[in-house]
Amino acid sequence: MIKILEKQKVERDAFLSKEFIPREQQYLKDELLRSKLIKIITGPRRAGKSTFLFLLLKGIDFIYVNFDEVELIKLIKNKDEFLDCLHSVYGNTKTIVFDEIQNLSEWDMFLNKLHRNDYNVFITGSNSNLLSGEFASSLTGRYRTVKLFPFSFQEHLKVLEAEKENPVFMLRKILVRGGFPDIVVRDEASKVYFDDLISAVIFKDIAKRHRIQYPERIEMLINYLLSNVCHEINYAKTGIACGIKNNRTLIKYLQFIENSYLFFFLDKFSYKPLVRLVSDKKIFCVDNGFISSKNFSNSPDNGMYFENYVFTELIKKGLKPNSDLLYYKIKKDKEVDFVVKSIAGPEQLIQVCFDISNPKTEKREVAALSEASKELNCNKLLIITPDVDKTEIVDSKTIQFVSIGKWALTNEKMN
Repeated sequence: MIKILEKQKVERDAFLSKEFIPREQQYLKDELLRSKLIKIITGPRRAGKSTFLFLLLKGIDFIYVNFDEVELIKLIKNKDEFLDCLHSVYGNTKTIVFDEIQNLSEWDMFLNKLHRNDYNVFITGSNSNLLSGEFASSLTGRYRTVKLFPFSFQEHLKVLEAEKENPVFMLRKILVRGGFPDIVVRDEASKVYFDDLISAVIFKDIAKRHRIQYPERIEMLINYLLSNVCHEINYAKTGIACGIKNNRTLIKYLQFIENSYLFFFLDKFSYKPLVRLVSDKKIFCVDNGFISSKNFSNSPDNGMYFENYVFTELIKKGLKPNSDLLYYKIKKDKEVDFVVKSIAGPEQLIQVCFDISNPKTEKREVAALSEASKELNCNKLLIITPDVDKTEIVDSKTIQFVSIGKWALTNEKMN
């Protein structure tokens, strides 16, 4: 155990010697370092959670443990013995970073004990259950969470400085390659990268964790979802396509996939809770790179890529899917891409349009917004475009057209 921990310490030190792109959440540094709560950094695999913590703790002596190492997990039989090993390698420091903590059994009780003994604990995890039943029940009120996703538009610009002179090319590159740091900064081969990442999610985060007998069905389900991003999911069709006959099993698998931060399933807005519950969910992916890596069509669907990208920017701004972010269908079955909601009701309606050069397309998007505005009594109307900024008055309604760059860079955090 000590040999493995010493090896990880060497890896930690090598990591700390490198230069990295600061993340937007870096402004939380002072708050997180002062806080006595357990700090949870959660989000998809390889989104930069460990890097974020290393930047946060640079200059501070801290213990680092990566629980993605299977051999280490096998050796941990007694948590007190494990803690003794940590101090034999790192000395008396009481600041600890635990990477991918969900791989350790009974980790919540272990953290509870560390917290009671005044350790300053930072953990990362690639499962959203860290924020719900698995963690909240044992440590209610004693933790602070930060969600970290792949690079936002603003973070992209720090890397793509040389390409700012050609914003159209830069946007297309962002839409297709996505925002995972390894892809953006190191320009890794995207297909191999995303295939490996999906395999890690299937076998480490889902199949092993939930004892799935046929993990290939999870893989088929993920591929099916990737081919239907920005569309509504039909359980019957999905089950047939993926060879999953039992509806309960299908829903359970979808929950496992959602918990791993690969996909989000967005509810349709309704004032009636039952309607929301039974309505079709709309599929979104955490990063466009997953979609393009599978290359399901000979040419990319720019509209789909653009809509999914706007969704990812909305959640990076702090909007919570199915809480304050939903989609909507007006009575004539036209769709409004996003509804931003508060306790009082809809606050903003958003359409996403990759190309409004065709007057018919613009008229269709405007008509859907105008109609939804009347039905929902919401007058803050927005159409996000690649490069158009203007204002129009339609049926006494003010509709703002905003380019993605201007919207992403000037729109304040929403959480």
